[in-house]
Parts: sequence; C-alpha cells; structure tokens
Amino acid sequence: MKIVVVEDEVTIREGLSNLINENTHHTVIAKCKNGLEGIQLIPELKPDLVITDIRMNEMDGLQMLRKLKEMGADTNSVILSGYSEFEYAREAIQLGVEDYLLKPISIDSVNKTLKKIEKNIEKKQISSDIHPEMYLQYYFYGGTEEQNKAKKYFESAFSLAPTEQYTIFCGYLGNISPEEMEDIKYQFRSLKRQTADLGESIDFYDEINHSRSLLIKSTKQDIRKLEEKLLEKITSVRIIKDKEIPWAMASCHSIDEWHKTYLQAIKLLSYGTIIGYHKIIHKEDITSLSFKDFRYPMPLEKKLISALSDGNAGSAGDIIKKFCAYLIAEDYVPDDLRHATLRFGTSISETARELNQNAYSELRTKEYPQKILQAKTISEWKRILLEMSEKVCTKNKKEGISNYTINRTLEFIRSHYKEGITLEETAQMLDITPEYLSTLFKREMGMNFSTFLKEFRISYAKRLLKGSNLKIYEIAEECGYNNSNYFTKVFKEVTGISPAEFR
Repeated sequence: MKIVVVEDEVTIREGLSNLINENTHHTVIAKCKNGLEGIQLIPELKPDLVITDIRMNEMDGLQMLRKLKEMGADTNSVILSGYSEFEYAREAIQLGVEDYLLKPISIDSVNKTLKKIEKNIEKKQISSDIHPEMYLQYYFYGGTEEQNKAKKYFESAFSLAPTEQYTIFCGYLGNISPEEMEDIKYQFRSLKRQTADLGESIDFYDEINHSRSLLIKSTKQDIRKLEEKLLEKITSVRIIKDKEIPWAMASCHSIDEWHKTYLQAIKLLSYGTIIGYHKIIHKEDITSLSFKDFRYPMPLEKKLISALSDGNAGSAGDIIKKFCAYLIAEDYVPDDLRHATLRFGTSISETARELNQNAYSELRTKEYPQKILQAKTISEWKRILLEMSEKVCTKNKKEGISNYTINRTLEFIRSHYKEGITLEETAQMLDITPEYLSTLFKREMGMNFSTFLKEFRISYAKRLLKGSNLKIYEIAEECGYNNSNYFTKVFKEVTGISPAEFR
C-alpha cells in the first residue's frame, strides 16, 4: 500500500515511517507535520492509507479527514492515539476511521493493523461494481459504449505527467495449473504493493489470451527498477515450478495506444521458444534475431501416421517428442512453428478419420486446432499432440479396431491404395465373402469400404498438396488415380474445392 503519515512530533513521524518502510512491504510516500499539509498533499498523491495523529496544531487529524471527505478525497485511515485519547479514538472509529494505533507504537501492532487495512481494501475492490481491472476489460473487449465509458475513466484516473509513459508487463499462464496461477497472482500483487511508489498500476487477468498483466504509468527509470523486481520474482517462481512461462513488455504514451501495445506484448510472448524464459522480452530483442527458413518434417509425419495406424501409443509419443525437439533446433519464426504444429495435429485427426470415426468425432469436440493456435510454448504443443495421439490409440483398442480381419483390411488398403483395389479383391485376399467384409467393415469403421478408400486417398492427396512440390497429375497417380481429371472431380466431391484451390 501507498501510505501518508501525518504527525506533528518529528520523532514519532520519522520513527513510524522508518518502521513501515524497513519492516513491511508497504511504502510511506509522504510525511506531513499537520492536517493542513495533509489536505494539500493527499488529494494529489491518492494514497491507499493515511495514518494520522488526532491532536495537532493548526488542524487536527479528524478535522483533516473530515475536510478530505468533503473534497472527494476520502481514503482509508488509521489514527494514532495515546491512552488519554482512547475514548476520543473510539469515537473517531464510529465516524468511519478504519482503526487506531495506540502509542507507544510496536512493530507487531503496526503489522497487525496494516494487514487488516490491506484485507479491507481487497474486499472493497472485489465487492465494488466496477474497478480498474473491469474497466480495462471493457476498454479492450467491450462494445463502443463500454469502451467510451472506460476511456473517460482512464483519462481521469491515469493521465500522464510529461516524464511518464505507460508500460504493460505481460506473462503467459496457459500452461500452468490453477494453483500455480494463484501463486503468480500473489507474486504480481505483492510486487504491486512493494513498488507502489513507482507509479499507479492495474493488474489484470485476460481469459482470452491466458495472460496476467500489469499496466503501470511511470518514468523510464522507474520502469527499469520495476522490471528488475518483476524478473527477480518470476524467475524464482519459474525455478520452483519448472514451467515455461514467457514474459514480455511494451510501452506507449497514449491511452488510445493501450490495446495495440497490449497485443504487441502478447505477440512477443511467442518468442519465448527462442529467447527462453529467463528474461522479459522486448521488441528490440526480436529485431536483433536472425531466423532460419522452416522446413516441415514430412518424414516424421509419415512415421507418426504409421504408429497411429498400428495403435502404438508409445512409438507415436516418441515421434511427437522428436517433432517438438525439431521445432527448437534452430531459431524459427514462432508463427511457422505454430502452423507446423497445427499441420502435425491435423495429420493425427485425419488418421483418426481413416481409422475410426468415433475417435475422429471425439477429437473434433475437443477443439484441438484452436488450442494449438492459442498455445505459446513447446510444452503445450507437446501435451496437446500427445493427448490427441493417445485418444486415437486408446479409442482404437476400446472400439475393437484391433479386430484381426479389419486390421488386415486396413493394412491391405495402406499397402495397395495406389492400385485399383476393390471390395471383392480385398475379400478374396482375406478368404471371406464380399458380403461379410462389407457388413463387418461398415460396423467397425462407420462407413462402407468404397467411401473409406476414397477418403483415405483424398486425405493422402491433401498431405501431398500441402507438403510436396509434386504436380497435380503426379499426386493423382500417387493416390491411385490414373486420370487426373477424374482425381480432380473426386477431390472436389470430397472437399468442395479443387486440388489447385486447396494448395
């Protein structure tokens, strides 16, 4: 909390201020020798708490508090009193003063009182209809009316001095547990209290971007101090929790630029995959980087599809880990990594569609593509891909796709899809009747043999269209279509667009 001490006795005024500054995480931002000085400074400084003596020359403590209330500068207050003023102090509390400190003052009594006031302030913030954090949500994501209302509030409460700037510190929390998120929240609020003298600030959580941020107005010099303190705190949390938690910061000089600056900080978070999690990322850190051209690891995708087709969750998991290691082997643009991961995840979904419609439907309900696009760390991508592959392998086993006949059928299709295979030919290879294979296949796979074969070929064609430089007629041949025009017709029938448009 930011605190102003109003006391006419120098020894008590200095002693109490030193006690607070040296033994608590709160800060005395001003000291006044009487109530007249108090009413001049307090409206300007907007402290969280005023600690005032009752009896002082020129204007006593209660007169000052009454005057501040009339001026619209009402604040939390604690009075100092001696034993002879005890009844007077009790009367003051009935008039709205939060608490009192009895002279002589001890460290324990100060700590106890400050903790009580701090809790009361937090309760007021929670119970109030609208507070700065909510106004910020309105300003960033609300409608026009809400944005205008929030802007007026900020123009009134957060106007800049000539030497100040707005800075947003932002941390990504999408890959930590609720308990760990509370830890980060505590660290943020603790930091905010400890650095209250550096400038006014708002800490807020953004559910859309899974980020916790601190917006502060202060001088460049004070921002550097705050950055050092924040780095010290978040580094200790990262070591304890051993999590990938990227942090970034961006600055501006106008309330109109807040949202743009915030989005800039959000974008910088993705570069934690390159820069690491030991520092707060600045825009200048990115401009100094030299990025490599990313080449999609098609051989790993093919191995993954094979492992999934065999229901080998262990092998699929190893391939996914190799893929994630490949992503950070060089300095690549984060968007390239995100799109590569999305493509790798899509190959899992497409394989599920070929193997088991139920597994495919379950993957779709989980909105994995959206999760991949929102994620900003390698560990998240790895977790999402592993979860997807596990669902495919587990679902296959639960659904009985390990059925010997169906497994042999799928293996035959994977090995001969380039050829003009038919249901009859496959049934002959299995030494069963076409009627029995047709019934069994429809029951196990959720579609008939010819539809599955067509979608299998088109699925492979889509991967070749995106992942190779083969001409369309060459892709048609690779997928079992000797006539490229017929291939185009079938592709459009399945996807709704031509191969050229898909590419």
